[in-house]
Amino acid sequence: MENDQPAADAFESMMGSIEFPLSKYLFGMALVAILCGLFLCITFTQSGLNKLFDFKGNKSYFQSVFEKTFLKNSAGLLLVIMTLMELLSGLGLAVGIVVAFCCFDTTILFTGLGLSALSLICLLTGQRIAKDYAGAASLTTYFLIAIAGLMATALTF
Repeated sequence: MENDQPAADAFESMMGSIEFPLSKYLFGMALVAILCGLFLCITFTQSGLNKLFDFKGNKSYFQSVFEKTFLKNSAGLLLVIMTLMELLSGLGLAVGIVVAFCCFDTTILFTGLGLSALSLICLLTGQRIAKDYAGAASLTTYFLIAIAGLMATALTF
């Protein structure tokens, strides 16, 4: 496109003598990873805090979801595990985003994205066991965002 060059020139002149420690490609991949991480950070932090502040209501919900499965006696434990996983995912992503911006290091962000993907796999497993196939399918978008973030982060190492 003919109009792309003036925009690129304007960007480079605006940046002046600032040098990024990463090439433009790696900077772009880091930005993708940060945006995926931010999306999942908001999602998991909100979900984890909701489970924490309304533990009784969420426990009742978990018990109703698993009442006809072999996990019916483990609903409380599963809720605690999922709450911890979601809060750790959110915290890991938040720290990873800050470190990525401040230090141009995406290692912690990669870990947070990996924990997010693992959390989503656990949620998927529970929903499939409970035969909530629509709920399980709705996790696909979140999982793809986690995988995209992991791939983008892996390219910045």
